[in-house]
Order: sequence, then C-alpha cells, then structure tokens
Amino acid sequence: MKMCDMKVGDIAAVTFVGGSGREKTRLLDLGFVRGTSVTAVGRAPGGDPMEINLRGYNLALRRDSAALIEVVPIGKAAAN
Repeated sequence: MKMCDMKVGDIAAVTFVGGSGREKTRLLDLGFVRGTSVTAVGRAPGGDPMEINLRGYNLALRRDSAALIEVVPIGKAAAN
C-alpha cells in the first residue's frame, strides 16, 4: 500500500521509495529506507499534509510525496 493511504494510528514498515533524482534522495535522507517503521500521527483538516513519526521525530509530508513510498501494515498505535 502507499503511505498516503495510511489512516491515523496505523503503523507500517517502508518497503520501497519511488521517485527519482532530488525527490527520492530527499525522502531517503529524511529516513524513509526499507524496514523503517512509520506511524501515521495525524492529518491537516483538508487531509494534506499528513504527519508521520519515524526514527523518533515527527514530520509533515505532502500527499504526492507520501504516494511515492510503499509500506506494509504492521499494526495500530496503542490508544492513550
């Protein structure tokens, strides 16, 4: 599935980063490498961008960038 299709609270592992050139390099530099666990933390009111937690930090990522990242679901975040 694409990372942009994750629901808030979903946890997934990165399996592939698409794109090319600077865009792909930027995503890899941010930490989106194979096997990395990502959690969908939230979304802006219009649904774009989405907030992702990976490697101990949160970042906002636009839908078109999130669509380049393939993930496999691994669970749901624990409710507070």
